[in-house]
Amino acid sequence: MSAADSPIGPLPGSTADDVIASTLLLIPDAALWIAADGRVRAANARAAAMFRGDVVGTAYAELVGPAGGDGGDGGAGHVDGTGHGTPGRTAGGGARDGATPGGEIAGRGVGVRLDGIPFAVDARIGDAPGGALCTLREPPPDTVLRLAEQHFDVAFDSAPIGMALFNPDGEYIRANAALGALLGEEPGALLGRRDQEFTHPDDRAADVAAAWEILRGERSTHQCEKRFVRGDGTVVWVIANMAFLRDELGRPISWVGQFQDITERHRAAEDLQEMADRDPLTGLLNRRAFDRELHRHLGADPDGVSGLLVLDLDGFKAINDAHGHRAGDDVLVRCAEGLREATRSGDLVARLGGDEFSIFVPGVDGPGLAALCSRVEDAVRQASGALAVTASIGAASTSEVGACADSLLAEADRRMYAVKASGR
Repeated sequence: MSAADSPIGPLPGSTADDVIASTLLLIPDAALWIAADGRVRAANARAAAMFRGDVVGTAYAELVGPAGGDGGDGGAGHVDGTGHGTPGRTAGGGARDGATPGGEIAGRGVGVRLDGIPFAVDARIGDAPGGALCTLREPPPDTVLRLAEQHFDVAFDSAPIGMALFNPDGEYIRANAALGALLGEEPGALLGRRDQEFTHPDDRAADVAAAWEILRGERSTHQCEKRFVRGDGTVVWVIANMAFLRDELGRPISWVGQFQDITERHRAAEDLQEMADRDPLTGLLNRRAFDRELHRHLGADPDGVSGLLVLDLDGFKAINDAHGHRAGDDVLVRCAEGLREATRSGDLVARLGGDEFSIFVPGVDGPGLAALCSRVEDAVRQASGALAVTASIGAASTSEVGACADSLLAEADRRMYAVKASGR
């Protein structure tokens, strides 16, 4: 446009720079004066606030880019070597949003603050002496919120972790594909069903307690590790994050949940724990794990009847001396197998160290404990074969010494050494 037509004309005694600088101060939006080389020659305070710093000398292309990320001009136009604004393109490389009667170009682009944070921006660019004048405006908060709400559906449905909305009663009202895959169900098949239906029975009480704490206002969110059980019985470990949504009046709307599958992490931890708890030679519990489980069993049922055996192999040292440690290890392994066969699946069988073993049998006392001693003696005899190893066994029960793990183990150990000393 000509100087006569331009709203920014030279004033008597003023240079073009003075005119532009004064004009920028009067513009209510962020404004940049862009020189013919495409760099910012001047900027007002609102532009400095928008970009969080002084942008003078910065290339305009570094501050405003294409909305579609396609290398275009962000719909805000660009400045050519002649100093004139040229038409821009909209997001995705389409035509510009439109030109005003005065020759200005309006468009949408992506701004980049000096700290590297991108933001949406609406720009208008027109001719100015020696380059172009660009005004910039960020979308108002209500527009940002509306756009965010529109994109929530996409984020929800395509999230890589399970997401769900529940009504106040805990019934699924929406679930994404990731949650369906996690539970082994189609997302639509979850609707109307309750989260508790898939939660492991041992984890349901904690879930309910946390839900009531949220409903009473004692907490706002809940995070935990819990187990889901699929229809085929497969157990899936997840990190669950739950929050309760209310409207502006505080009325209950829905629960929102996020569920991240951590089954592999749990499996790896369980494998490591199993390695730490097992005797590497026999695969039986080691002393530390046996002691822990013994305390746990007796603490869970202090009034119950239980028995404990401690046994030591007689003649084992002679095998090591005469045949070597490999032969001795073979005997220990076969004895461990015999002890497993002589006990039930819920009994605890451990190698305490060397040639000493222990067995804890819940719910067994008196005659049942004596019968177990007989089975153990036979198992050791058969495992040693021609090497003729026997076992000295000490037995104690909670009905005699009480439900104290240390006392029970000490009494069985004392009786074992008494048997060994007697030569029986």
